[in-house]
Amino acid sequence: MSYFKLEGGLKHPERVALVRRVQEGNPPHALKALTVDELIREVEGRKAKHIWLEAGGDERREHGFLSISELKLFLRNNPSR
Repeated sequence: MSYFKLEGGLKHPERVALVRRVQEGNPPHALKALTVDELIREVEGRKAKHIWLEAGGDERREHGFLSISELKLFLRNNPSR
């Protein structure tokens, strides 16, 4: 599993295209790869309106979280997702 940071928001079709580019090994230069710990540090202490994780590939999934605490619990309990 890879985590990335990208400034700005993306609409669903743009997210799909971004995931496809990453899977093909051609991520945009503006995309910064993060470890799980870096991801958690990035979001800690922020006010979040919504948080989503999207998994591409054959088993495409989206996960929604209502809080940073909920996201952190998920990441720590599901390291391979």
